[in-house]
Amino acid sequence: MGISAGIWSAPESRATGDGRPLPEEARARIVAVQAERALEHVPMIYAVALFNIALIIVLCFYKELPVSSYAWMGVVAIAAFLRMIQWIRRARSPDRARDPEKTLRGLMIVSTGLITGLSAWSVYALTTPTFADMILIPVSLVFGSTCIAHCLAPIRRAAIGVLIIGVMPAATYLLLFGDFEGAVLGASMISIAILMIVFLMESYQRIVDGIVMQEEIRRLANTDALTGLANRRAIMDALDAADAGSAEGPGYAIAILDLDGFKQINDTLGHHVGDTLLRIVADRLGEAARPGELVGRLGGDEFFVLMPLVTDECAASARTTAFLAALSQPASVDGHRIPVSGSIGHALSGRDGANADAVMMVADKALYALKRDGRYRPEAAAAVRENAA
Repeated sequence: MGISAGIWSAPESRATGDGRPLPEEARARIVAVQAERALEHVPMIYAVALFNIALIIVLCFYKELPVSSYAWMGVVAIAAFLRMIQWIRRARSPDRARDPEKTLRGLMIVSTGLITGLSAWSVYALTTPTFADMILIPVSLVFGSTCIAHCLAPIRRAAIGVLIIGVMPAATYLLLFGDFEGAVLGASMISIAILMIVFLMESYQRIVDGIVMQEEIRRLANTDALTGLANRRAIMDALDAADAGSAEGPGYAIAILDLDGFKQINDTLGHHVGDTLLRIVADRLGEAARPGELVGRLGGDEFFVLMPLVTDECAASARTTAFLAALSQPASVDGHRIPVSGSIGHALSGRDGANADAVMMVADKALYALKRDGRYRPEAAAAVRENAA
């Protein structure tokens, strides 16, 4: 994520509630959730501002104050109403989640800017004789700031900033320079702001922990427990996405790899050695993968590689050769030196099938054709048996 996410949005928190580091994928999800909720709540923020401005205008009119002293509020109210309509239309737009960081930056600027202006005018109103007896102004600002902060609860910095900017200046002035009743009101305003800040921090942490838990559940549901690679479910989801992308893009290649003599390893050295070997193979395949390629485990000793943008036979053969080369070194497991080799079949989208299922079937057939043609090397199994003895 960019610097803007760290400045404007909630991922300034680097840990979950129990102190664990915040996963990168959870940070991205938090930004998306913040932006989604912002789009829902921004119209409410403008509605709260309009309500409070309208109250103050009515009060000024009731007090028969010069229209010139509060006419500017009408301009602000009209601008707020127009912006509210814009945000409502944006929330209904199909591409509303296109740039969540930009949404959060805009909301941060608008909310703090609006509250800063109203807070400054509130302090001015308390210090000028024209509005001296209008205690509703700071009270209304506390009410508005609290409502806006509540709407911004998923965006901790913005919410706390609104409370501090909106409440503290007027409350501090009343506490230090007001009469007894003013000082009591100022103390009450400060206590409300502090309690709300504590609430916002706890609420935000619950949001973060909930998102982290959701991401962990999603990760576990899509990860092979033994190797840490993508499992069959994640593989099928990736293939669905590849099919959708290949309709507009250049296509992709699929490779299926099967270890040579793995059954012999399990039968002679034990399943614990076999499991360790599978983890070693998974690590080697993962290191050999290029950015954007997906390595997964289909089950047993069968692995899968999705290679986006690989669209010709020459490139596919080069990549499968690279994966086989990554396995070529023997593995040392519990004192056993185990030769590692595999057979790999591949297929290309478009050429070998119109969809992922068809391409997978061709790659699978290519793999087992290689095994039938003698690609499986019996000397590897013989070496395993000798090690076991």
